[in-house]
Amino acid sequence: MISTYTVLAAFALAVIKAARFAPDSANVNGASFTIDIGTTTTTLTYSGGIPNNAIGFGFGYTTMDGAGSGTYAVVIENDAPTELLTEGSRTLDRTTLAGQNNWSIQESNGNMVLTRDNTISGCSLCFAFVDSATSLDIIYATSASTNSFIGHNFKVGLSLTSVATPSPTTSEPSAATNSPTGVPTMTPTDTTGSPTTMAPTATMAPTAATGTPTVAPTGAPTMAPTATPSADSDYEACVTASDVVSGVDVTINRDSSEETVQIVMSGPADAWFGVGFGAQTMSGTYAITVQEDTTTVVERTLAHWAAGSELTSGSIVGTPSVTTSNNVRTVVITRPYVSDDAYDFTDLMECNIDSLDMIAAFGSSNSFGYHAGKSPGSSDRICDCGTGTTPAPTSVDPAESVAQSIFNAAFTLFVVCFAVYVVA
Repeated sequence: MISTYTVLAAFALAVIKAARFAPDSANVNGASFTIDIGTTTTTLTYSGGIPNNAIGFGFGYTTMDGAGSGTYAVVIENDAPTELLTEGSRTLDRTTLAGQNNWSIQESNGNMVLTRDNTISGCSLCFAFVDSATSLDIIYATSASTNSFIGHNFKVGLSLTSVATPSPTTSEPSAATNSPTGVPTMTPTDTTGSPTTMAPTATMAPTAATGTPTVAPTGAPTMAPTATPSADSDYEACVTASDVVSGVDVTINRDSSEETVQIVMSGPADAWFGVGFGAQTMSGTYAITVQEDTTTVVERTLAHWAAGSELTSGSIVGTPSVTTSNNVRTVVITRPYVSDDAYDFTDLMECNIDSLDMIAAFGSSNSFGYHAGKSPGSSDRICDCGTGTTPAPTSVDPAESVAQSIFNAAFTLFVVCFAVYVVA
């Protein structure tokens, strides 16, 4: 009979069976990525999310000409993967594999994750990954272009060796942990003796009521509900996100009666920062940036790897509050749930969705421009959409209370007497 331990060990080995390849970041211009070849799929994880400039990965060769036949490659441009063949030092064949869309792409925990089946049926030019491989030739290149891969500003060919992956301990446990001990270690006690019965005591009898009962309500409740922490007592916190990107925090509060949101953003006092709402990529995303003279707050629609355009009719009500303390700048903004061209917070505020995607970034100075750091994120909604009313205290009639007490005592006495009768 196969033991549970053996089955679990075999399952663990099957799960981790994969070849992992991870180049030294010093050899790839400071980049960090791993290639994991599993039993049926291959995953490429690139640290730092989808990059702002186009990048490419070639497989099977360390040179672009691929020993004369070209090298299969995938390039990331316009936030999407494109499969092609490289044909020489700076020539790309985008035609031969134009119909291939085998890689999926997503951002997860600040990383770009590419996934593809190991073998592609009907595509002889698509590189086939093998999970038992101990070596893998690759090409890694980056382009100065932000939209499409047009010439590289860095390129390297590497022959990688698979790195060790943790293996589970599969040695059989000692016999003592699998076999029963045979003889019980404690002599059973004799439980067949006569049961001990207890006669009801005089105190079981109901007593007469002694004056006015004290169970009546004592008046108004003495504990008032505490206010929900927020920048304003009229608002309730719905989303709190710390370090969406390093040093940038966001809290989103709501006032349901007025259908307004209060957005509290904090970030560096000596550099611009911003947060986009409802998406994890820049293109077409509504964002709020704090920039220039340290007090300028701008609503904008971001473009693909670009600043985009400022909203002509902003949604912000009144003048944003901007304060600075300990080199941290905090901005408080009020706006309605929904406004033209701005992100519609209605679904979040009315509990139609449970989380909010965001993207955050900061610069190297207060002059708005290319970011020094960025990261996507997602935060769960912490507010609910119940009525929020507290039930009024239930009053108790004194006469009903006395009657209930007498009934409870009589019933208890009956149960005890019945139990004694059954045992006897």
